[in-house]
Amino acid sequence: MNKIVPFFILIFIAPCSGAADISLGGQKCQQSLNAGEFSQAISQANAALKVLPEDRDAILCLGRAQGGAGHHDAAVAAFQTADKLSKSPLEHATAQMHLGNQYRSVKDFPDALGSYKQSLAMAHVEKVNRYEMIAYNLIGETLQESGDFSGAIDAANHGLKLAANDNERADSYAHLAAAYNAKGEHDQAIGYQLKSVVLEERSGDLDHYAHASLQLGLIYLEAGQFSETDKVLGKLLPVVTQAGDGYWEASIYEMQGRVRYAQGKGEEGTDLFRRAVELARKIGAEELAKEFEEMGAKNKM
Repeated sequence: MNKIVPFFILIFIAPCSGAADISLGGQKCQQSLNAGEFSQAISQANAALKVLPEDRDAILCLGRAQGGAGHHDAAVAAFQTADKLSKSPLEHATAQMHLGNQYRSVKDFPDALGSYKQSLAMAHVEKVNRYEMIAYNLIGETLQESGDFSGAIDAANHGLKLAANDNERADSYAHLAAAYNAKGEHDQAIGYQLKSVVLEERSGDLDHYAHASLQLGLIYLEAGQFSETDKVLGKLLPVVTQAGDGYWEASIYEMQGRVRYAQGKGEEGTDLFRRAVELARKIGAEELAKEFEEMGAKNKM
């Protein structure tokens, strides 16, 4: 479960024509999709397509719902249809991002990269830097997942050059941090993630600041710098507690539990994981609670 909505998902939710222009069928499907009701979203999209067979918004939503339900071939077919119905380079770019994301979800990295590169080319034609930046970041994520860390760093640097504001720069710095961390170069990763945190604290909302801070704490944890992780979490905890945000408070307890297990303080770690699970359940985040339980069991071993 992730409370953060990535930049490329925001494009998927609101196509380049603007959220107000999304078809009624697309809107209904999107509402169910946002709630994680994939079967209902599929039914709503199909119902809309019986009335308007070329409703591109409904087709895009259908593809995402099919992907969420684990129907890979159906999702790919929907996104390919949406791409054929695209009338502008940016519409093609959006459809190819969808398609690449679906390929990536099943670890078909070559096809994912092919789609993302097509998206990048279409965005370049229109000279829309934001789309180009997102395409580079998606390419970088895919290269990182496939083990090409140097390629991921190169893509993230291309994206950073196109970032137009603090939020986009923070996102690009976070991508660089993730790639360097995956490469095992923790000092470089820490430097970039610190930049992301500073920008999110200055210009982002609570969710993005909390997410960036937790990622920094995780990098410190993986680098074995436990006291630094504690400092980051100690600064963040009163902020989210004052805001009454149980999601992030529970996430902090979970990471603190990981630190205590790593330090050999099993009893404290167990107590922190228990608090994290209880709070997640209290706010109705059952999926998050299950993730914490699995992580707790893994770290306790």
